[in-house]
Amino acid sequence: MWQEGGGPNPHFALAIGEIILRVGQRYIAWNAFERASRMAARFSADPDTQEFLRQHCSQRQTQIEESLRFVAAPDSSRRSLPWQYVSTPADPEIVDSLQLTFESELADGEKYQRECQAYEDSQIAAGRPIDDPSFFDEFHRDHGEIASPVGLEESILRVPRRARSEFESKDTFHTAILGAGVGAMCVALLQRMIWWFKRRKTL
Repeated sequence: MWQEGGGPNPHFALAIGEIILRVGQRYIAWNAFERASRMAARFSADPDTQEFLRQHCSQRQTQIEESLRFVAAPDSSRRSLPWQYVSTPADPEIVDSLQLTFESELADGEKYQRECQAYEDSQIAAGRPIDDPSFFDEFHRDHGEIASPVGLEESILRVPRRARSEFESKDTFHTAILGAGVGAMCVALLQRMIWWFKRRKTL
């Protein structure tokens, strides 16, 4: 949609950033927010709305960087870890170079788009039908893949089934104990009330 549709726009960049961030792709999300921020002038004609977008994107990027740099305390448990903990901290040099990496990848991406458009124009001018399945084969063969390589960011935190089963068993046991305690308390209270009413009648 970005390349074949209406082209780059801040609304799409913002939507990508928010969605991708929620599935754990922090590097891509950081780039999406940077892209949206740079196109703020096209987000709205209202200067205040444009500034709101820039501040929102900056805040999201700061949060992403905090999570990438965060190191949990040695005595931290899974239950007490703060929100910043997502995965093993990234190499500080990678986080420090996010801006430079973005600039480089943006330049490469725009160059790729220009060359793709030029190739398409030349093929159409030569009379080649655009619906030919092999229309872009030559271009892709000469330019290679544009997609970013898969890295450690693809890792997913999950709870092993055995640990989940143990937790559920303990939770069920604790709930049963609590229920038995509450039941015993209700019975004792009921007996106390019955004794009190009987005593009143006797008096």
